[in-house]
Amino acid sequence: MKSIYLKTPEVEELYYRQKWMMDPETMSYNAGYDMEMEGYDKVSGTICKTDEQMQEWYKKWTKSHNRYIAYIYDAEMKIPVGEVYFQNDENSREYEIGIVIASQYRGKGYAYPALLSLQKVAFEENEAEILF
Repeated sequence: MKSIYLKTPEVEELYYRQKWMMDPETMSYNAGYDMEMEGYDKVSGTICKTDEQMQEWYKKWTKSHNRYIAYIYDAEMKIPVGEVYFQNDENSREYEIGIVIASQYRGKGYAYPALLSLQKVAFEENEAEILF
């Protein structure tokens, strides 16, 4: 199994997420959906956000007790290869989760250990009851 660790990104590291969101190969899973989101391209699935929009998103996700975002770091290369997240509404212990692996790192064994690490954070630190 790949050796990974999760780390909440610093503001200075948001460019990784911007790069992933603008990459058609990484975001191909997102293509074709009708989403009302500024910067979303339905054909490619990409999402283009300005630095200011990314900083607003960052504040929303890192200052909330019902949201969690972390980059998945390859422990040997010490670089982020994707991200994991979970979120819920204030009145629930059910959390929606997500894993995005940058296209060049897919199929290399990162998703499973990232899911295990995300589960640990959700169940042990956030007292989640259900992940979906």
